[in-house]
Amino acid sequence: MIAYRGIPQIEIIPIRLGDGPLRVVITKDARELNSSAVDAAWAKLLADNPRYFDGPILSVLQLPHEVAREAAIALSAKAEPLFYEILARQDRFAMLAVQPQVQTGVRILSVTGVLVAKDAVGREWVLMGKRAGATRVYGGMWELGPSGGLAVPPASITSMDHDTILAHLADEVLEESALHVRAGQAVAIARDHKAMSDDVVFVCDVGTLEEASAQAHAANWEYEQVRWFATDSIEPFDTANEERIIPPTRALFRALGWIGGA
Repeated sequence: MIAYRGIPQIEIIPIRLGDGPLRVVITKDARELNSSAVDAAWAKLLADNPRYFDGPILSVLQLPHEVAREAAIALSAKAEPLFYEILARQDRFAMLAVQPQVQTGVRILSVTGVLVAKDAVGREWVLMGKRAGATRVYGGMWELGPSGGLAVPPASITSMDHDTILAHLADEVLEESALHVRAGQAVAIARDHKAMSDDVVFVCDVGTLEEASAQAHAANWEYEQVRWFATDSIEPFDTANEERIIPPTRALFRALGWIGGA
């Protein structure tokens, strides 16, 4: 995992699909916690923000390097575990949202789209969204996105592959920015210890800048506005707006090579 100087609580796992497939495995393990403490904290959150909804989420149990380490111990020396396997289970949004007041250990499995388009001369641009003030964390800050929790599949489905996760993200992109994903590839997992989230990050082609600019807008309440940035202008934007950009996005700027240095 990679950490960047000056960006605390964020770790990046690069994904190179040639090293092995990406998949999410969903376990049926149960969880036991003090529900009265959770219920009381959740009731207070609802009173402060009625937009909250206690729906199902996927909670991360192990990231790929943790899965691989346990598999290497359990299996023979010749066995090669899947490197990009994420182990998760179904949980409740309330169990995530009540933290840090009630420590549940829930980490939401999410997806983030890095939406890129090229202009007429081949210059690359990326879409940024300014989060609404009522979001759970990082209200009013800029981020790469859209992003959101990975939808819980029907009980009969126990694993999801790269293309299934990408299809979910494409739906999220259409809902939140009105853009169509033409192609996409997973490039990283971003672990955020403040938001208690693990995001599978995809770089997505959304067509030409002319087409994308005509279509993109803040399509629901989660974004106050969206704006295109040339990727070669990201470094000065990051420098001037350090406190107004969410930390995972600042780490991804560096992981994607738009900003140099550790």
